[in-house]
Amino acid sequence: MDRIVAITFIFIITGCTSAFNIEESLSSSSNFNLKVNAKTYNEIQLNWSAVELAESYTLAYRQNATPPSDCTQGTVINNISNTTTSYTISSLTENKYYSFRICANLKSKSFSSETGSVSTKTSRLVNLGTLYSEKTWGRYIANNGSDIFSATSETNCTSVDDGKQLYEKCIHSAEILKTELLQAPECSSLTIEDNLNAFDWTCAQTNCSGGTCDVTFYSTGLKDGKGLRDLITDTPTLGFKDLSVTIKQNSDTYALSEGTQIWDNSLAVAPSTALASLSIPDTIYVYHEDVSIERHIISAQNIALVTINDSTITGTDTSKNVFENDIVISEGVWLEINVTGGSHSVLLSFADKVQLRNSIIKNSNLGGLSISVANLVNINDLNIDSTTLGGGYCAYLGTTQRFIVKNVILNNCNGDGLYLASPNKDLIFDNINISNSTDSGIEIASGGSQTNLLLKNITSFSNNNGIVTYSNSSRFEAIETYNNSDNGIYVRGSNNILNNIVAYKNSGTGVYQYGNTRNKYFNIKTHFNNKGLNIQDSSGENVVHNVIGTNNFYDNVTNGNSPNNTFSRIISTHSNSTATGPDNNSTFLGLTAANNGGQNFRIYNTSGATTVNMLNTTSGASYGTWIEAAGATNNYFAQTLLYNARIRVGSENNRFLDHLLIESPLNDCVVDATLTTPGLLDETCTTNGTDGSFGYSAAGPNSDAVLRPGIDITSSLKWLTTADDTTNTSDVNGVRAFDEITDWANFDSFYKAWGKSGASFPTTPGQCQTGQNCQIWDYRVLASDTVARNTTNDGKNQNQDFLPGMACPSAVDGERYIDDQQNFVAVSGDIGVEISEGIGNDDGNCEVGENCHNRFLINAFEIVLDGIGDDDGLCESNEACIYMPNYGAYQGEGDYEAQGTCQFQNGTISGVSMYAFPTNGIN
Repeated sequence: MDRIVAITFIFIITGCTSAFNIEESLSSSSNFNLKVNAKTYNEIQLNWSAVELAESYTLAYRQNATPPSDCTQGTVINNISNTTTSYTISSLTENKYYSFRICANLKSKSFSSETGSVSTKTSRLVNLGTLYSEKTWGRYIANNGSDIFSATSETNCTSVDDGKQLYEKCIHSAEILKTELLQAPECSSLTIEDNLNAFDWTCAQTNCSGGTCDVTFYSTGLKDGKGLRDLITDTPTLGFKDLSVTIKQNSDTYALSEGTQIWDNSLAVAPSTALASLSIPDTIYVYHEDVSIERHIISAQNIALVTINDSTITGTDTSKNVFENDIVISEGVWLEINVTGGSHSVLLSFADKVQLRNSIIKNSNLGGLSISVANLVNINDLNIDSTTLGGGYCAYLGTTQRFIVKNVILNNCNGDGLYLASPNKDLIFDNINISNSTDSGIEIASGGSQTNLLLKNITSFSNNNGIVTYSNSSRFEAIETYNNSDNGIYVRGSNNILNNIVAYKNSGTGVYQYGNTRNKYFNIKTHFNNKGLNIQDSSGENVVHNVIGTNNFYDNVTNGNSPNNTFSRIISTHSNSTATGPDNNSTFLGLTAANNGGQNFRIYNTSGATTVNMLNTTSGASYGTWIEAAGATNNYFAQTLLYNARIRVGSENNRFLDHLLIESPLNDCVVDATLTTPGLLDETCTTNGTDGSFGYSAAGPNSDAVLRPGIDITSSLKWLTTADDTTNTSDVNGVRAFDEITDWANFDSFYKAWGKSGASFPTTPGQCQTGQNCQIWDYRVLASDTVARNTTNDGKNQNQDFLPGMACPSAVDGERYIDDQQNFVAVSGDIGVEISEGIGNDDGNCEVGENCHNRFLINAFEIVLDGIGDDDGLCESNEACIYMPNYGAYQGEGDYEAQGTCQFQNGTISGVSMYAFPTNGIN
């Protein structure tokens, strides 16, 4: 009789191990490599390697973690073919250990005896269903619990306006699935996935003890890019696909469900008549092959229309809408369609609770999508391409409320890409890409109320205007707009916030505000536009904070006919002409102005401007700073550094305060003849022109800046770079020909930008243009510098160290402040000082309706968007701020919160939480 050879593999699997524990004992060259290949709650599949001399195999198993001692024990399966290397054992019990032994029946007796086994546990079986009893697709229940999994009663969700979006106010209960496990491992060690990969899931646990819990998995809704279409099949007949879930502990299958039908809607093949009526409530109409239709009309509630198998609906009449509704109010509309043609491809009005997902709309005559007088709409994963009639649009929204529009591409629109006709409110647009519109990429129109809009992650390029907005009290976040034939962003509303905006290569202005008040611009990049950021003909009181404007043909950052604006942390370089200029009563804090073709900073006929902490260097014009014309009076300059950029004073009653750092009094201070109180003296700056002097008796009584001559900032900032930028895709060791650049705005530091290429600073003013080489400039200070870096206390010596928990450096105590010359009417939330002029109660506190100005620290800036203070970028009492040890815009980098605050020394300014950047300067 042939000897039986058994090869041992002890393979123990439990719910708590992350990998199989393998013990191996071989006494021959044969090797089964026995392992569990797959398992379910009632099946285990074994795999092994073929044994060369085997005539057949014998498999023995039993319900036990201890394997049979030989292949005659337990349930025995004989005569498994020697060509077979896998076997599936079925009809097992869930959540039980099973052990196996396999033996090779050999042709030769020359091998010694061996034994082997494997042991594992079947998975657990769970049930999958909906959390709520309402499981009809397209119906909604009220979200009246603490979250979407705890609605206290399944009541219908009404459309009453409470400012909430569809998924905040309502629960689409058909998307909320549930499966439970009692006494299972904790959520942190479990994962779940449905077989269609259609849903997002979350895990909740209760009754935890000794590492086990009662665990419930809930679906939170469909994944982005997934929809009703992914749940439907027409094979062999039209219906829902079976849905199941698999729960894994690490890589091992811990539990699973059987495939099941979840939802109870009726499904029907959509009619293919010229005029198709969708008239049966709670029905999902499906096209599974291409069809030509003149018009669809919804005439019932809770209707869905879905195209599957990549089928397309073609509208046959350019004067008819391919899809529209025809009842007073349509509720529960769900569309996932590929549609082309028609006057409008989709037109909905008087509609509530609308979902438009995973749809493609092409070649409409007038407009791709039109929705008006609608509420609670969710649009996700939509692509609209090509409208053919001039003056049309790709998407139109009018008189709408509580919309979420996400993951949308609009292209080749013969009109606006996205047009919002007033009034609209409480709309959210996220991840929208718009290109090649003959009019604006996005136009938020005038003529009424457009409020509380949120636009984020928007890219708008190669249109006429990138974005035109007349909205109020709205927010624009993470916007990129470029290559538009007019403006990047055109703002005509008030009380808006624009944050993280990049505008480049626009033929008009990158960011242009015309009229209106109290907008706030944070973290803005404008490059290679006709103008950079321009606030024009406004009623003023706008805020601009943390901006880099470079290589714009005209002004980089400026305002005109627009008083009482506040600018902080501004970099303005390589303009082809004058770079930066204020209007009346405007305030600048932390300005780096360099390498511009005209004046770096020009005050023309403007009075009452306050400029604090300006680094001004290398101008292509005769003067880096020019106070020009008779009306340019009563302007303040505090903490001023001038190098290779002379200042010219051409008017009376200007003041120079705190410190004035210059290269040479003889060259840098130019005062027009015949002036009696200019605030500065020609050729000597102060009365005697020596280091440390601060007398200006012959220039009038107003100035008191300590003079610091003899400075040289050639080695203070990084200036031109010769290293490859890790983010920019165009540069080669920091350089590239203008005509070869495709990446105009992306750099590994906010303080970098393209400029003219040159052998060294400061020989390269003006805009980099076609036919020239461009080079990356870095406007950060060097860690080794002692001139512009860390000298804002006295303009010469190094400031005291910033030590968390200790007294703040004296450069930033409560008496190092300045009053600007603004004159704004206070609204709720403003921080300032009341102007005593007979309006208000004259108590010095800035209260609503009173005229006020700002009082702020000269060596700190406010942390914006932190929920503290008035977000004007100026460090005022009771605000959280960041220390400014350097001249110019750059004040360090890194996580300022990580090291905490210093102890602020209260004075006129008090109650400040003072932070500092942990890194100040680069190598």
